[in-house]
Amino acid sequence: MRWKREDAIFETVREAEVWADGFVNEMYGRVFDGYETPDYKIAYALSFFLAQNQDFIPH
Repeated sequence: MRWKREDAIFETVREAEVWADGFVNEMYGRVFDGYETPDYKIAYALSFFLAQNQDFIPH
């Protein structure tokens, strides 16, 4: 499994959503199998983007 880890922390949920919208394409393309972040805002945004696709099960 290829996991991506970043320590970026955004100030607002909107910033995290914009960033996650771009990153989620890499996950759809199977570049990465998972993502680890200390920022709950990024995790929140990614979970909603990925849950829209039935191939992904956010944990």
